[in-house]
Amino acid sequence: MKRKLYLLAAIIIAICGNSFSAAAQSPTCKIYYSYDVAGNRVKRLYDCPPPTNPWDNPTYASPLVHNVYPNPTTGPINVEFSAPTATASFLISDMNGAQILQYDLTQLTTIVTFDITPQVPGTYILTVMTTNTVENYPITKL
Repeated sequence: MKRKLYLLAAIIIAICGNSFSAAAQSPTCKIYYSYDVAGNRVKRLYDCPPPTNPWDNPTYASPLVHNVYPNPTTGPINVEFSAPTATASFLISDMNGAQILQYDLTQLTTIVTFDITPQVPGTYILTVMTTNTVENYPITKL
């Protein structure tokens, strides 16, 4: 029985070639395997696109928010929009997820200012929410 399986595997490899590929469970990454003539896996290749990281962009430019400055800050934070905005919600939280400040925008403006002077130095996350988008920006308090 084993002999028949090995023969069948050898025939399949001969017909299909020496390289088979199998996609990993992740929709963004793929894993490719290469096999030798005997059916042994001899090579594994990971094909993953580079991750996008909002921390890599120093100006934090996006369709909704044009700029978040100064960063790092000693207290005041300015959020500058790409266009005048009347409806947005802001949430500042620490790295543990604890809510520090919440603010809902109610009037048309292009710049909103927050003050985190009483907070301890560290990294905070500014979340800007509208009906269509949610954007996160890291803020460093000195």
